Amino acid sequence: MSRWPRVPLKFVVGINERSLPESTPDGYEFRYIDIATVGRGCLVAEPQVMSFADAPSRARRLVRVGDTITSTVRTYLRAVYPITAADNPATLVVSTGFAVLTPRAPLDSRFFAWVAQSDPFVEEVVARSVGVSYPAINASDLGRLEIPLPSTEEQRAIADFLDAETARIDALIAKQRQLINLLQERRQTLITAAVAGELNPCATQEAPREYPRSASRGDGMIRLRHLAAVNPPTPEFDRLPDHTLVPFVPLEAVWSSGLDLSRRKAKGDALTGYTRFIEGDIVVPKITPTFQADRTTIAQGLEGGVAVGTTELHVVRPGPGAERRYIRYLLSSRPFLHGGEAEMIGVAGQKRVPDTWLRDFPVPVTDVAKQRAIADFLDAETGRIDALIAKQRQLINLLQERRQTLITAAVIGELDVSGVAA
Repeated sequence: MSRWPRVPLKFVVGINERSLPESTPDGYEFRYIDIATVGRGCLVAEPQVMSFADAPSRARRLVRVGDTITSTVRTYLRAVYPITAADNPATLVVSTGFAVLTPRAPLDSRFFAWVAQSDPFVEEVVARSVGVSYPAINASDLGRLEIPLPSTEEQRAIADFLDAETARIDALIAKQRQLINLLQERRQTLITAAVAGELNPCATQEAPREYPRSASRGDGMIRLRHLAAVNPPTPEFDRLPDHTLVPFVPLEAVWSSGLDLSRRKAKGDALTGYTRFIEGDIVVPKITPTFQADRTTIAQGLEGGVAVGTTELHVVRPGPGAERRYIRYLLSSRPFLHGGEAEMIGVAGQKRVPDTWLRDFPVPVTDVAKQRAIADFLDAETGRIDALIAKQRQLINLLQERRQTLITAAVIGELDVSGVAA
């Protein structure tokens, strides 16, 4: 327990003090931060540049240096971010899904930024949230949360200490992420070269003894629709009784490594407004930035063989003349990802790959045996790279745990930072 007095947040913090008026000119441009842009103490994506006319109605909150934003919807995401001068806040607008918290004396803004990232504060926000599928906390309940309030000198000492120590940890994390980026680049180079029939010798440390050459160079190209059905009907779903529970897959449950199948939905509740797919289908996120992140995957392990998902998915169902693993790799190649991004339609932040482009995507003509040979080769090579990436991510997780433990211990008074050299 903290050795310092605790005060309700509303006594030392202003909540949502500034917002864009509805009279804002349509041509006014800003950088928009939504929930998906923010992680815990960091931005996980660049703010999107947009005009007021094209912005979603939730793009309203204004921020300034010293503010901290914390998610008040989907609070399980634990999205918290302190605004600094480096963010150029005069150009920012954040979603109404955030509370903008403005510290007032005697609360130091840097100290509060660390408090807002600490485990006790974040978990209390989650615990006070209401709702199952879309948990949220209102500003009044948020304002009643209590935070520790050391003396001003102690606040500044803690902030100085955490600024220095987390910077050291963040530098180590950045190095691990840089290595992961290099490995991922190597992985995609390998995939692109393999499915095109041109293995880049720089893509692997050791060239395979027998590389399965693709037939693409001499046999030409065909459209994807000739190898696989795109967004096909799913009669297997139609035949189910309405009370049948089927796996439900929101966008956040779709990853290149597989699907999170922990959620369920009754068939009768998913008759409209959902994407249907079956075991073995290839699931392709179609909306930015998930598409560019290459989170396409093969649906496997579906209970009952059928599932429903968000409408932000395309479904690719390989035909008898196609090896599904080979098609999956094609959909991770650079031509596919870059071409799909170029053909996206919609407004900023809501752009999607059209199914017409997906159906017409050119793929090499190659027989199933060669497709399987290429897929086997890529399974082995990417498996090695993925193992290296997994080790780096494990190191990052350990560093992040250390970082979080340090923050929490410091702001609740379990760690004495007096006399600690920065």
